[in-house]
Amino acid sequence: MRVQHPQTVRRLALLGILGAAVLVQSAGATSVTPESLVLRQSDVPGGYRLNPDKSGRRTSAQDSVGFPSLRTKYASWGRLGGYQNQFDRGDDSIASRADVFHGRSGARRMLAWFVTETERQGVLHLHASKVPVGDEGVAYSFEGGDVAFTIVLWRYRRVFSIVGAGGLERARVLGLARTQQRRVAAALR
Repeated sequence: MRVQHPQTVRRLALLGILGAAVLVQSAGATSVTPESLVLRQSDVPGGYRLNPDKSGRRTSAQDSVGFPSLRTKYASWGRLGGYQNQFDRGDDSIASRADVFHGRSGARRMLAWFVTETERQGVLHLHASKVPVGDEGVAYSFEGGDVAFTIVLWRYRRVFSIVGAGGLERARVLGLARTQQRRVAAALR
């Protein structure tokens, strides 16, 4: 099966954008800025540069363009907001996103929705494999020909996070996800 790399990355990026990034208040009522939870330039491999057109705060309106039901789901899940950074190198990209909810059930429901939606769409017939990130995490990976991508989704307390990349090995993407998870855990202490 021949996969067009840019098309595959775009499909995953669209789903990744739905992941949702962070406008958080921690349980201790200390304010957490969304930018503090996602990957930074210093976290990604050399050659990747921040794409300002695909980075920033993610609103419910933006996310519901491709998935209209998200507008009402976000409200019922208690979504407070999200933030995303995307780093590009040629045709390869790294996306980092975090969404914050009022409670743990919102993050749990977002993860369940995302897994269901990914498998329903049948993108490359991917299936989730459990990964030890956060309270509950899954990963989707594909390697074939000159194409490789991995997307890691997880929840930790009331935050749902995504790190996805095209052109990096799975172990490297999992390492980037763990870097983001350490930030999330520190922010929610």
